[in-house]
Amino acid sequence: MPNARPLADRFHEKYVVVPFSGCWLWTASTMSRGGYGKMTVEQGEQQCTGAHRVSWMLHKGEIPKGMWVLHRCDVPACVNPDHLFLGDVVDNNRDAIEKGRHKGLRRPEFVGPKAPKNLARRRRLGIRGRPNQKGAANWNARLDETKVRDIKSRRLTKAEFSRLYGVSFKAVKNIWDGKSWVGIDLQKM
Repeated sequence: MPNARPLADRFHEKYVVVPFSGCWLWTASTMSRGGYGKMTVEQGEQQCTGAHRVSWMLHKGEIPKGMWVLHRCDVPACVNPDHLFLGDVVDNNRDAIEKGRHKGLRRPEFVGPKAPKNLARRRRLGIRGRPNQKGAANWNARLDETKVRDIKSRRLTKAEFSRLYGVSFKAVKNIWDGKSWVGIDLQKM
């Protein structure tokens, strides 16, 4: 069902002007990633598109096929048409590299002889924490050896153990099945 109100009226009531920067910050709904505003546009069937794209169409005209609407101010929620420009994928990547926002080409914080040798690889692959730390030494561990021995020796239900130690059912099952915390023996109690 098409919306009875004009697109321009709906658009201009959903942002706030920030005086010191000149940004028009979108206050309505946002896309799930990145903080970009979104808005429903009726073009044949209803479709959802970026609020910055709607701003460009209202103030500067149509967006050519294959072109992106990019931000000069680097504020994803900004819909000020003076802060927007058109570009393609290459322009977007170049802009991100020049402004230091490109994930793959950021300079690592650690440089020099004290930098871990595999730091760049871990960052590229998204590996968190310290490498090769298992058991209680892992930065994300909720269990220690005494708790694991307790899980292996007593026969409470998975639900009782998960509530008791704040872990998932699957974590308890993996301990029972010998898939995790393998090196913990009951004899060392």
